[in-house]
Amino acid sequence: MKVLNKGLKYTPTPPADTDTLSVDIKEFCRKLRLKNHFGDKESKTADESIVRNKSTFTPEKGKNKDLDLYINHLSNFPLIPKPQDKVKNNLPFKQQQALYRLQKDESIIIKEADKGGALVIMDRIYYRDKIQEQLNDKQYYRELNDNMEKKTKRNINKLISKFPHCTTEKEVDYLTKI
Repeated sequence: MKVLNKGLKYTPTPPADTDTLSVDIKEFCRKLRLKNHFGDKESKTADESIVRNKSTFTPEKGKNKDLDLYINHLSNFPLIPKPQDKVKNNLPFKQQQALYRLQKDESIIIKEADKGGALVIMDRIYYRDKIQEQLNDKQYYRELNDNMEKKTKRNINKLISKFPHCTTEKEVDYLTKI
């Protein structure tokens, strides 16, 4: 019961996520190289694209020895904490176990109440049936056919063809790859 009293906004100490940390470090190093390469220069091309595909360009090593040394050090830094550096968990062990069991219990749904901020625990089948009942109410919802995505893509392509002067090359590339 104590773990439920903490509410849905409570965050237990997460385990170390070395995969995400590794990706973040690589992206940070890329941004450092880009900042060193371009500085604060404005883009020479007056690209007014609203949307575009994400660039994967990374400047080469060797332009700034200090930056290369820093990035090399950062990239080789151990990601797994030493035993003495481990973070103390903010939940007692029994509450950790209770929280784990609640998270793994697929027969229930835990939601915040509409009013008052209390927690509501519902049977998953009952919850699903209530949602289905609301979705089947024709007064508020109508079913969309499966080809809505294809139709939307066709409409986007028609608009691009009809107004080629209104979109940049990067916008066309982005919108047609969706």
